Amino acid sequence: MSEEYSRATLENLGGGALAEKFQDAFEEVIKDLFDPNKDPGKTREINIKIKLYANDEKDRAFMGIDVKKKLGPEKPFENVLYISARGEEAAAFEFNPKQSALFEPDETKPSAKNIRIMEGN
Repeated sequence: MSEEYSRATLENLGGGALAEKFQDAFEEVIKDLFDPNKDPGKTREINIKIKLYANDEKDRAFMGIDVKKKLGPEKPFENVLYISARGEEAAAFEFNPKQSALFEPDETKPSAKNIRIMEGN
């Protein structure tokens, strides 16, 4: 066997495809763990499946590589509704109708000039 060939390892399997697919899945799982909209207590998974079968002469093997990830579920959005009677009907409100407003209705609407989009790492 020539010295120019090296044994197959996890790092070089598939010309590095397995390592690259794993790294992509790993980064996506880490990003998912940091997502504030995801349930932090749920398990994430990365599954690597390598299928091999040989030819009739048993001098070659054919390989299939598959890397799958399981991300966390979205956290449900929770809110409070205030229920009050309006005449003879029941009505639901997102804000307490029994509490006075802090601002006049026009003051509560954001204007585009007051909104800043912040981006960061």
